[in-house]
Amino acid sequence: MSNERPELSKPLLDSRLPLDLRRTFYAVFVEAYELFNQNRTIDSVLAVVPVLHQRVTEAVTAHPVLASTIFKDFFKWSLLEVFIEKTHFFCQDTIRFLIETNPDALLWAHRADDGFGRTAPINMLAENGRSKLLLWVAERYPWVLQHRQCRTMPPHLAMVRSYTDSGICDAGTIRKFYELYPQGLREKSKLDSEPKYPLAAILEGNAEPPADLVIWMAEQYPKAIYHEWNTGYTVLHEVCYLMANKQNHARLPCMCTANMANICRFLIAEHPCLIRKQVRGRGTLPIHMLAKSCNRPLVQEMAILLMKAFPDCVNASDLRSIPFIEQVHPLIIDELEIDQEILMLTQILQSMEKAVLLMKDQSCFTSRPNSSLFNAAAETFCSWAILQVSVILPTRKRQVTDRIAGLCRLIEGEDDPNEEWEVAVHGGDDTNMRNFEGSIFEYNIREGIMPGTTDDKDDCSKDDFSDSDNEASDNSYEGEEDSEASEPQPGNANNNNSTEQVEDRSAIDYFTIADRLGFGRIE
Repeated sequence: MSNERPELSKPLLDSRLPLDLRRTFYAVFVEAYELFNQNRTIDSVLAVVPVLHQRVTEAVTAHPVLASTIFKDFFKWSLLEVFIEKTHFFCQDTIRFLIETNPDALLWAHRADDGFGRTAPINMLAENGRSKLLLWVAERYPWVLQHRQCRTMPPHLAMVRSYTDSGICDAGTIRKFYELYPQGLREKSKLDSEPKYPLAAILEGNAEPPADLVIWMAEQYPKAIYHEWNTGYTVLHEVCYLMANKQNHARLPCMCTANMANICRFLIAEHPCLIRKQVRGRGTLPIHMLAKSCNRPLVQEMAILLMKAFPDCVNASDLRSIPFIEQVHPLIIDELEIDQEILMLTQILQSMEKAVLLMKDQSCFTSRPNSSLFNAAAETFCSWAILQVSVILPTRKRQVTDRIAGLCRLIEGEDDPNEEWEVAVHGGDDTNMRNFEGSIFEYNIREGIMPGTTDDKDDCSKDDFSDSDNEASDNSYEGEEDSEASEPQPGNANNNNSTEQVEDRSAIDYFTIADRLGFGRIE
């Protein structure tokens, strides 16, 4: 395992291969691409995968150049890329073998199919839910994650989304990854409209992250806790939003759980300045996110903690219109005043005891007529103060606490399904999913066109697979234009008469493809 980033090798166009190797490359490429079209059941796919793996390993072992070849007429994909994109959760061993043969291929970037930015197999690896393989890459090839492509569009953020959105990844894998690559906790995607650190990203989606994982991530990189999204939205806003979210809300399920409450308690106790953070232009505090769900016991507890930490949050705000907050806030003020009085009397008692001891020490050397009077007054005051601190004030505090608890029980109840619930503000971005069907080489095959026999002047430009790491390149990366005038679109044909043929992908037969190409399966 090396932490140093070697200079990336450049890919080879398929048209530069000898004819026999080109046929071998196309055969493997097509069979991977058509894996699910040619095998309609899981059992048939499972039966084919070991055979396909053996063919790939034999072909690439005999001719390693195949692992460095890209299909010019099909998005400049390599064998690694087509196996990552088109075999889903199968062929893991084949993908691992291709990476071991040529790890540089992980970073060969080209324009993303959505036309925004550039993508590479390392990004596709995480986007397609192969988090275990991404963890394996972090163990074996850490220099890959330090490359400009990964710093611009960190693949581990896609891994986090695969956990939060689909549950494909697990929390243990995420923690192991960031233990291996702690720098990842400091990285944000430069292509997102609202860039977020992994700490914020893990709180978005359908999955509820374990409190110990979130707290560990926060402790490893505390700056992420204070990161504000474009609207001034903080992590504490998000946690409060999740706890108060109505179950019938379309965006997220209800996460009003003890686990989320632990995260909220941690943020309030360890990072109290978040409590006063307001969404710019709206003045929304974290407590506003809880306000309309104060019928829930855990939400009530979090709201009380926030009001205790920032009592003035209720003053001159619309929070007074919330019955729970309107009634509980005066009781919280009473409780805080009692705590303050206990603290003040305790400090006075300590000072008085020191003064009495000092007077006794001085009376040993000089005669002070007022010392006995002072001692008597001090003794009387201390007796009264001790009674206040130990009995009277704690009793008053228990009474206030009981009233707060009774009020919580009174307001506690089920969510009203007919209640309108509006979130003051919430940030979020859509996950760009790679989802396109069809292929340009299917059309070429039907028309008898041999892939790779077109004009070869448009070779791999240095811009397409540049490994420059300077800051200027990072800043201009987002707007970088591909050297190609336009990317091929799957299913597009130059002949209008072929449209119906391209749409009916299920009718494609591998042996028909092989006959058109003039070669058969790799034996």
